[in-house]
Amino acid sequence: ANGIQSALTNAVANGQNDTINIVAGTYSLSAALAFDSSEAHSLALIGGWNAGCTINIGDDTIVDGQHLVPLLDLTNSNGSITVANLTFVAGRTEAALEAVVQVVSNTGPIFIDRNTFLGNRSVNGNGALTAYADAGGVHVRGNLVIGNRGALLGNVAVGHGGGESYVTGNTILNNTTDTAGQAG
Repeated sequence: ANGIQSALTNAVANGQNDTINIVAGTYSLSAALAFDSSEAHSLALIGGWNAGCTINIGDDTIVDGQHLVPLLDLTNSNGSITVANLTFVAGRTEAALEAVVQVVSNTGPIFIDRNTFLGNRSVNGNGALTAYADAGGVHVRGNLVIGNRGALLGNVAVGHGGGESYVTGNTILNNTTDTAGQAG
């Protein structure tokens, strides 16, 4: 996990678009993977790569919060964000209105593609994912969202200020909320 965070930290202000290919395996976290940049460049996190990152073999790339910490907190004020082929498990957050996986962009689109969100818990927010793009839209497609629990919403929250957004081709099952009258 330290290597992933180092790559994210280096990408914050390096003056270029960044694609971080992550080798398949399990990454146990002691803190959320974080990125906060105001550069006008894109960020992509792509899991499922072989040891040399030459071929995407499609094997699981598991980001494990061990029921202790949030998993991912990405903010790219002036660029797009892509998160693909990752499995987010056992994340937990107690911060107000926070999701276990949060992705925010002010100007670029957000793409959340072919990920798994499994058994995550937000005590005061959304259980699996919150994705917000002020412009550019949010595209959530081909994900599996199962067994997550949140105070406000158990599964996926998508918001945008402009652009086109859609949630399509996802499997969303058995998520729960602590808020009476709300769907999981």
